[in-house]
Amino acid sequence: MNLVASFVTYRLMRQQGRKRSNSNNPDGGLIPDLSGSSRSTSVQLHAALGLGGATKKNDEDAAQGIEYGNDWQLRAGAKVMALLFAANNSYYARKIDFVNTVSSEGGLPSSGLAARERARSHGQLLPTSTFYNALLDYYDLIADFKIWESRRAKFSFCQYPFFLSMGAKIKIMEYDARRQMEIKARETFFNNVNTHRAVDQYLVLRVRRECMVEDSLRQISEVVGAGQEDIKKGLRVHFQGEEGVDAGGLRKEWFLLLVRDIFDPNHGMFVYDEDSHFCYFNPISFETSDQYYLVGALLGLAIYNSTILDVALPPFAFRKLLASAPTSSTPSTLTRAPMSYTLSDLAEFRPALAAGLRQLLDFDGDVESTFCRDFVAEIERYGSVTTVPLCPNGENKAVTNENRHEFVELY
Repeated sequence: MNLVASFVTYRLMRQQGRKRSNSNNPDGGLIPDLSGSSRSTSVQLHAALGLGGATKKNDEDAAQGIEYGNDWQLRAGAKVMALLFAANNSYYARKIDFVNTVSSEGGLPSSGLAARERARSHGQLLPTSTFYNALLDYYDLIADFKIWESRRAKFSFCQYPFFLSMGAKIKIMEYDARRQMEIKARETFFNNVNTHRAVDQYLVLRVRRECMVEDSLRQISEVVGAGQEDIKKGLRVHFQGEEGVDAGGLRKEWFLLLVRDIFDPNHGMFVYDEDSHFCYFNPISFETSDQYYLVGALLGLAIYNSTILDVALPPFAFRKLLASAPTSSTPSTLTRAPMSYTLSDLAEFRPALAAGLRQLLDFDGDVESTFCRDFVAEIERYGSVTTVPLCPNGENKAVTNENRHEFVELY
């Protein structure tokens, strides 16, 4: 893998060198080049000076700036890396629980080793970040994204997203969000002109501070339920009774205050673990699934409007979202590994419980007489602990050396 990655980097550096050598023009493009023309007209002069037709083919001009599109060696290297990445995601031969890497003194392995062990526990031989190419952060990835989006038969690194670092993907996503906001604002403007109606170019939410959760979720529900893609407009927030004009600060304040209230343990939608400091969905919440859907829409709005929020969900929750995401219509050689759960996932949210289950699996003595457990799970319901059977008649089924693996799987 390192050999192919080094080759891709080498080809990129070669392309950078060629681009610099080709751009060494002594007159800086100030003197137009009219050589090879038998007749010099004013149209040719304007074209040479760049005064005409500058806005006709912006995408084509941006595409011409990408020199690596015609490098067959680079394309071949990218295809080989795609095969290696697909093989890496299909690594199911031996999954290692991250709980086992915790030493008896309570310490953790080094960051590099820990990342590799976590990757193996999730079905990968190497973590995804190993495939990143940092050199691409200095390329015009917006032009690369436009080529990929046009579906033309031309090479682009967006076809192989494992090459792109997290920062590069954020840059592309922010560009696409801004572009969609501009498109919706332009469409609204022309609709207002044609229909003689005044429709706001922004998605404006008017909320009361004392009823922020109710007002916000109700208005988000109305926008999502309308199905007119108003959700793609730029977001503006207005607090009733206040004179502030939202230039970005009020929107960020609204996001932070709203998320803090929704994820408050007293609200009952999420439960927290004191050891991991993570939260997760409350299985006994009185809220309906529609409320959780609106919370998801709220987080999507934050991502779309480039707002960073402190949401303490465990890492496996995001892997679960990724595994259940709809497949892309774009043909790809990459395969998505099915989601499977291990003790390492449980350790991210409930480390004490995961350590106890690991101790049960590794115990050498008689499990039934020592642990005295049945096939039930203890769940705290608003201050009181209740038992839930893990299988039919689980309260009468003892945990033994023979069925302890089944007990851990059901738990």
